Amino acid sequence: MNKSELIKRAAAKGGVTQKQMRDCLDAVLAVVGSELANGGEVVLPDFGKFHMVKIKEHRVRPFGGEPIVVPAMDKVHFKAYANLLLYSAKY
Repeated sequence: MNKSELIKRAAAKGGVTQKQMRDCLDAVLAVVGSELANGGEVVLPDFGKFHMVKIKEHRVRPFGGEPIVVPAMDKVHFKAYANLLLYSAKY
């Protein structure tokens, strides 16, 4: 499923227009991104948790190539909760 299909199906379930749903989804994603950029986390009960993880500098060796160093970085991580599939049964 891509973003357009998600918007289409969510708008139908919510009884709103696709434009309203697109605006709402964009706003939610902007808030999630902003919170993560500020070092926070976003917890959605019965769904999962978005948070940042620090990746240490490490070496990798591409197939048939020389080893390279990947710099340390922050990475977005999503942990799905065990009852995520039960959440869909509610709707």
